[in-house]
Amino acid sequence: MKIPLLGCLPIPVGHRVVVRWYHKKSKGLFGGAKDETHPSQPSVEDLDTGVLYAFEWIYGAGATHVEDTVNEYALPSAFPDRLDEGIEEQRVVVGRVTACRVIACIGHGHNQGTVDPQTELTIVLEENAQPPYR
Repeated sequence: MKIPLLGCLPIPVGHRVVVRWYHKKSKGLFGGAKDETHPSQPSVEDLDTGVLYAFEWIYGAGATHVEDTVNEYALPSAFPDRLDEGIEEQRVVVGRVTACRVIACIGHGHNQGTVDPQTELTIVLEENAQPPYR
């Protein structure tokens, strides 16, 4: 199974991982429901090292971006320990990494000069494997 991911997730070949995709349901401004999903932003837990790779939207730490300053959520201590309200697991797989490619994508046009790393993680699924509780 190939999993395209935003960001730099250099997980060594041979390591066991748990990949969790989430979605967030919230109420819209005028009462309508809003469903937020990010297929290329699951959390990935390396079971051999204990490292958890995750994205800020899962923890509800929205960015307050001000030009030429550090975002207020840039320090790890700014993230809560629990998932944000309304976050639900959508899918979970457990497997062993057979390949990992980290690609530096150079921006063009208005993003010229920026580097956006992306990762392609290839895993072999473990049938009937139970992911650890998180």
